[in-house]
Amino acid sequence: IGAGGTARAAVYALKQLGYDGENLLICNPRTPEKAAKLANEFGCSSIEDVKSVVSRSLAVSVLVCTLPPKARYVAPDEILAQKPVVFEAIYLPPVTPLATKAEAAGCKVVKGLDMLIAQGVEQFELWTKTPKSKVTEGITKATREMYQKTYLDPLLRKIR
Repeated sequence: IGAGGTARAAVYALKQLGYDGENLLICNPRTPEKAAKLANEFGCSSIEDVKSVVSRSLAVSVLVCTLPPKARYVAPDEILAQKPVVFEAIYLPPVTPLATKAEAAGCKVVKGLDMLIAQGVEQFELWTKTPKSKVTEGITKATREMYQKTYLDPLLRKIR
């Protein structure tokens, strides 16, 4: 879901993992023409509405959402009932309507902060040649603590 730079990276990664054009659909609700252009570039298909997947009786194993937070995107119940792995690229806010609904439906959800940490760890390994196994736990814990202190705690104080 989406057709910008993050969607481009996601499509590339999915192609590298073996998803072919026949099994890879791109949807950008606001600007379907951007989805069509991206799909054409990667040899896959675009759709104008995610619900068309349901009407075609297609199985959904992975759903990647790269839309900005203001879109407040939520996948249709019929898709979440298939229990796809849901990748939510947004990391601020840490809880999104899509992640909440997908978790409630029993889907495995990979949140934006986890993707951001994983990307940083990969980059650190490439730049420093330090095996990620030596830094992952410390970085993840420190990042989560920093995130809690700088974003979640102030947010919770405002709500209370």
